[in-house]
Amino acid sequence: MARRLLSRTRAAALCLGLLVGACKHDHPAPPAPAPAPADSAADSARQVRFDGELKRVQARWQEKPKLGNCAEILREKADIELCTGAASALDAVEQMPAAATSETALPVLATAALSLERLMERARYLSMEDLGRRHLDRDGGVAAEAASARASASAAPAASIGPVKLQRALHGLLREHSALKLTDSPLSVLVQNTARLERDVLRNVAAYLEYAPLPVRRSAFDTVKSLQEQHPQWAMLSHLVREAAVLETDAALKQNLNELASLALPRGKKPD
Repeated sequence: MARRLLSRTRAAALCLGLLVGACKHDHPAPPAPAPAPADSAADSARQVRFDGELKRVQARWQEKPKLGNCAEILREKADIELCTGAASALDAVEQMPAAATSETALPVLATAALSLERLMERARYLSMEDLGRRHLDRDGGVAAEAASARASASAAPAASIGPVKLQRALHGLLREHSALKLTDSPLSVLVQNTARLERDVLRNVAAYLEYAPLPVRRSAFDTVKSLQEQHPQWAMLSHLVREAAVLETDAALKQNLNELASLALPRGKKPD
C-alpha cells in the first residue's frame, strides 16, 4: 500500500514538472530592450566636414605669407618682443604634426593667434601714424605746388592760359598727390601679412570648435573663452564665436557660445 502511494506521488510530481516546462516553453521571457541607436549619420557627416576643414587649413597654410623683417620695421624694444613672440609661435604651428591631437594642437594655435593679434594691433597703430605723417607731408607739398601754379598763371599772359585750363591742371595735380601707395609701406605690408596669418590660425581653431566631436568642441570652447578673457576686444575671434554658435547642435554648448559672444559686444548691441 505504501509503495503504491509513493509511486503515485512520484508520478504526480513528474506530471507537474512536465506541465511547468511546457508552460515555460509556450511563454518565453521577453528579450531585454536594445539601446537606442546613436545618430551615426550626423556624426559621420560632422567628422567628414571636420577632416575636410583640417585639410583645407593645412593646404592654405602652405601658401602663408612671411612676417619678413619685423624686428627691423618695429624698432622699439617692446615691439621687437612682439615680433619675436609671433615668429616663435608660428614656428611651433609649422612644426606641429598633421595628425596632432586636439590636446596638442589647441594650446599651440591659441598661443599663435594671440601673439599675432597683439603684433597686428601694434603694427596697425604705427601704420596709421605713418599714414597721418604722410598725409601732412603730402598736403604741405600740394599747397606749395598749387601756390606756385597760381603764381605762374597770374604772371603769364591771359591769352596763353585760361581759367578752365588752369583749373584742370590744378585738379590733376591734386589727384596725383592724393594717390598714396600704401602697399609700398613696410608697415602696411606687415599688417596685411599678420592679419592673413592670424585669420588662418583662427580658422584652424574654428575647425575644432565647429566640426569636431562634442568633447573636442567643448575643449575648443574653453580655449576660445580663455583667449577672449586675455584679449576681450578681438573682432576676428568674436566673429568666430558667433559663427560657431549658429552651427552648434548641442543645447548646453550653444548657450555657452551665445553667452560668450554677447560678452564681446559693446553694451546695448546685439549680434546680427
